[in-house]
Amino acid sequence: MEKKIENLVKFITEKEHRKNILLYLSWVLRDYEKRKKLGLSELLQQIKKDFPELNDNKKTDKVKWVFIEGIKDYSEWQTEDLRKIVQHTDVRKPDFTVEVQLNKSEIEKLLEVLQEEVPENFRIWEINEPKVDDFKEATKYYHKYKNLPDSLKKVKYKNEIYDLRKLELIATMLANKLDAPAIPYYFESGHFTKILESDQEFEIINEENNMNQANIINNIDKEALNKILYGPPGTGKTYKTIEMALKIIGEKEDLGNEINDILNKEKIDYTDREKLREKFKEFKEKGQIEFITFHQSYSYEDFIEGLKAETDDNGQINYKVKDGIFKIVTIKAKENFENSKKEETINIEQLVSDFADYIEDILLNNQKFNLKGNVLIESVNKNSDGDFISFTIGGSVTSKQRLAKEIIMRDLLNFIKGKIKTPDDIKPRYESKNKRHGNAIYYYALFEKIKEFYEGNKISYLKQSEDLKNYILIIDEINRGNISKIFGELITLIEEDKRIGEKEEAIVKLPYLNEEFGVPNNLYIIGTMNTADRSIALLDTALRRRFTFIEMMPDYSLLEDKKISLQENKEIDLSNLLKTMNKRIEYLYDRDHTIGHAYFLKIKSFEDLKFIFKNKIIPLLQEYFYDDWEKIRFILADNQVDNEDYQFIKIENIKIQELFGNNIPELIDEKRIFTINNEAFEQAESYIKIYNPNKIV
Repeated sequence: MEKKIENLVKFITEKEHRKNILLYLSWVLRDYEKRKKLGLSELLQQIKKDFPELNDNKKTDKVKWVFIEGIKDYSEWQTEDLRKIVQHTDVRKPDFTVEVQLNKSEIEKLLEVLQEEVPENFRIWEINEPKVDDFKEATKYYHKYKNLPDSLKKVKYKNEIYDLRKLELIATMLANKLDAPAIPYYFESGHFTKILESDQEFEIINEENNMNQANIINNIDKEALNKILYGPPGTGKTYKTIEMALKIIGEKEDLGNEINDILNKEKIDYTDREKLREKFKEFKEKGQIEFITFHQSYSYEDFIEGLKAETDDNGQINYKVKDGIFKIVTIKAKENFENSKKEETINIEQLVSDFADYIEDILLNNQKFNLKGNVLIESVNKNSDGDFISFTIGGSVTSKQRLAKEIIMRDLLNFIKGKIKTPDDIKPRYESKNKRHGNAIYYYALFEKIKEFYEGNKISYLKQSEDLKNYILIIDEINRGNISKIFGELITLIEEDKRIGEKEEAIVKLPYLNEEFGVPNNLYIIGTMNTADRSIALLDTALRRRFTFIEMMPDYSLLEDKKISLQENKEIDLSNLLKTMNKRIEYLYDRDHTIGHAYFLKIKSFEDLKFIFKNKIIPLLQEYFYDDWEKIRFILADNQVDNEDYQFIKIENIKIQELFGNNIPELIDEKRIFTINNEAFEQAESYIKIYNPNKIV
């Protein structure tokens, strides 16, 4: 056991780049059912409570970041309910993660506390690094795992294009003999790319190699019912939902040649976008598309159903159950789904109404209508709105009788279909000792007459089943809402295999009206997620498992023709400008905080560029870098030119003696003041130097 602990300490500390260490601690096993459900912050508190020895927070050496994830008891490895804990199929975070800040001495304390409690079969799990052969083998399993997240980087192998991120997950599974794809967290970014580049059979493809983002998204499995577009701000996520929604609807309905041609284009210009918006608006008005935005206060009552206060004309407040947007669109989709499955039916309401009008015309012409023998229909009775309610029969009957619409509507369809064979099959309206209705022979005769009328006009009364349509719910900023609070128990229903019509369809009862509720498989959910929003926590794990994630990064190909030409042969290359800034941002921060191409798409003049930089780009960089002006200067290449006229952010060195005199405490250091240089926005050189500082003298 001591040797294992020594190995574990070594495993944690030997490599700087290992940010995620798989420590499977026995304290999880002690109360597994409870602790596997705890949130990240709750788990951290639980660890500190169970192991007070860790509360000694003295920083004696360099801090390491350690991730504690789930259970690693080898004998329980194949237990089904543990698979989701110890094997990860999600690109972002595993189902069960705690981030704990520990220094080396604290790690040793932790292991010392656990030494006696760790089971004998506890193993150090040293993950095997996937080799080239594992990646080749992974291509055989590629289509089996269609719901794994997509990325922009692709790889070509034997003339087939594969998503590199998916191959990484599958190759890790194969290298470690797992039964599900796993996330290789601990490798540096680009690690697997370097491995595959060493083999001539693989060719790495990304956006730099003309991999157009629109083509990538169009190639994503169209069968995925739940999708989330995620990426930095300004990458066109919300707009892309318009295209995706129309393509989904177009799978079942004809959108017209013009719209279809636009949707098939690699690049869509402003005029085409407006046409798509109009078509999108048309389906939105029909109720086939619904659009909402999540926020921190959005709730189950807003999304599904809940009590809403209403004031009547007398000023009294009443509470009524109101349907939320998800329930409304689901009901519409479900009605269409069910109607599309129905067989061809007869419009009985219209048939009876037309037959009544037919009899009425005969009687108005002073003609008789024989029902059976000498039994006549003497009148057609209607209400004040002109709707048919009954026939009055007379003639040879001893007393006039009424044949009510209620009984006609109840039994006529069964008569036409041959299910009512004799008058004895026409039952009383209410429970009775009598086996058949008192006027059964007259109803039977009436049904024969209506059937004759129907046979002569059959086409007019046949109701065709509805064509199946697709419905779409678009949820903007899906990660800003409290998913557990909003979806509640319905989170399971959106899974593809739990949809109505599937083998494992799930139905629940809603809490307010006690109605049964399910989600049909003609309802698509498209979410958008801004990865740069630092105000949000990790996206709910339950949601991650149920959605296909589609990454949307800046698409520089859309800016290839965007150049601002000025006097004196000066030209600003917007594509190169944005690409250079984003490379610097990715180096200084991360790729989730790059700047999207959408900020630059509407720029047509130098005036537009100045406005965007001053009012959009600079404030965005301030937010990204928490007003760290030095880094913002690096992004804008202000540090690479000496001429202050071309520096967006100027530095002013303040001499503290000028402010505070000579008698200054040693605690006060000299400080540099950063100011925004408004004059720089007017100079073309300020923008050119961002991507080509050597050109600026």
